[in-house]
Amino acid sequence: MRALLATPFIPIAKNLSSHRAGQGVIYADQLKCAGVDVTVNMSLNLYHSDFNKFDALYVYHGNDWSGHLNLFGGLKEFPHVDNFVNFSKFKGKVFSLIIDFPDYHAQLKHKVDLANEKNKEIDPRWAEVDWDNILRMEKESVMVNPNTLVLYDKIAMGDSHAICMYRPGWMVNSVPFKTLHGALKMGLDSFIINESGNKFKELEYYFGNIDIRHHLARQHDPEEATRKLVKDYFEEAQRVSKLTGATIRLYEPLPIENPKRSIPKTGWYEGAPFYGNWHERNQIRNIFIDEAIKHQKKKVKFFRWTSNLINTHGELDFKYMEKPKSVHLSREFYPHWQGWEWNAIRKPDINTNIQNAVTLEDFL
Repeated sequence: MRALLATPFIPIAKNLSSHRAGQGVIYADQLKCAGVDVTVNMSLNLYHSDFNKFDALYVYHGNDWSGHLNLFGGLKEFPHVDNFVNFSKFKGKVFSLIIDFPDYHAQLKHKVDLANEKNKEIDPRWAEVDWDNILRMEKESVMVNPNTLVLYDKIAMGDSHAICMYRPGWMVNSVPFKTLHGALKMGLDSFIINESGNKFKELEYYFGNIDIRHHLARQHDPEEATRKLVKDYFEEAQRVSKLTGATIRLYEPLPIENPKRSIPKTGWYEGAPFYGNWHERNQIRNIFIDEAIKHQKKKVKFFRWTSNLINTHGELDFKYMEKPKSVHLSREFYPHWQGWEWNAIRKPDINTNIQNAVTLEDFL
């Protein structure tokens, strides 16, 4: 059975630098590892307009789905109507990734009908949507979490940056907007995906970037607050290591990018893309690293991996980041896996990506 992994609205970008596309490709790789013959419906020359050439459809709703449908450009100028038309005509088995299939029929058809009733100008291609079939897809879809299709004994967890930790043989639990402070209040063990009581040999956590960007410089004594946060991080990791018997690695936070970097409003907090100037946040990051090195134990290690991401000014270089904006890394520079094959790109032979320069085994 051939399957297609696709989005309803904006197609998955072929560009390796897209964070949103990176998450979709990771889901596809997990499906492939579980035995699914899956193709990713990407943009440009990797796009399949006839969804019905495939037997099953795995629907990726994006890693920023909030429950509300926002069409860039509205009904008149949304540039990807054709993709939704093609999507609406798929007649086979439908699987909804991570979340239940949203009620796109109710959210969108009402807007189209209302615009037509009021004689508002909209893109005429909306008339080609098979609304009855969209309703069928919603009703018959089955929710699938790719992380649970194969239960490995290794799992990486963290905030939205954590998808960069993916590689085959690992589960990944990425929780957008989750601070280290918030994760510690919940307990690090609460992020472990454990469907069948399986035992874990290796656990990885990647929190702290949001705390450094938005919160630690706000504290009365940022240095003391940082030292305490890291101390609590390692103490909690040691507790989880004893609880599970697993070896744990805690990831080094990203370097601080130049303040000129454009950050989408979804990454802002209290009306700003960050708090504290570059030097203040860089000092907090350095304190975080120094404390982490001191608190390492036999089964709880600190994983340093970002040295090749820094430019001559000591900043996280824009060329390693998602384009054209945002705070995430480009998939091309994930530390362990880049998934070149999904983009029909031959992995470069020269040392242009981080995997060639830094590997996990170097730190074990």
